[in-house]
Amino acid sequence: YDFNVTRAMYFSYEESTVGSHNFFVRQPRLNHKPFSVTFDVKSDVESEVVIKLFMAPKYDGEGRLLTL
Repeated sequence: YDFNVTRAMYFSYEESTVGSHNFFVRQPRLNHKPFSVTFDVKSDVESEVVIKLFMAPKYDGEGRLLTL
């Protein structure tokens, strides 16, 4: 994913008068195979609920196990 960060950059007066500047940064995105998740919920009371699933990598960029 590319972000335009041109407006976040500081330019001196001289730099700002020489042509136009466009600066972009790239954030790689993880593309994974499709998957599914199943929640089995048992309750004595019928109610509307919200289930939130937080996903994170198991290992950091150095291959070390991340702890919660």
